[in-house]
Amino acid sequence: MCGAMRPQKWRNQNLIIHHDNAPAHRSFKFSQFLAKNNMTVIPHPLYSPNLAPCDFFLFPKLKLRMKGRTFNTNEEIQEESQRVLDTIPKRDF
Repeated sequence: MCGAMRPQKWRNQNLIIHHDNAPAHRSFKFSQFLAKNNMTVIPHPLYSPNLAPCDFFLFPKLKLRMKGRTFNTNEEIQEESQRVLDTIPKRDF
């Protein structure tokens, strides 16, 4: 995947990875891939409000209100997301 996105940087092995410490990014297989390709990883501070405030305010509200729902199309997801966003009081933003 990286080679397709930035072929010149991939060939020169000049990529720096910044990820969010998700379990998939901390997996043994992914760590092996990074080590094998000599890729530099920039640390991501835990719970930093400067990086993504939506992660701590908005997304939990969306997830809570959409939990257990099934959607058939991307458009349905977008419409329901907008409907949920419209119900969040503006003072919370």
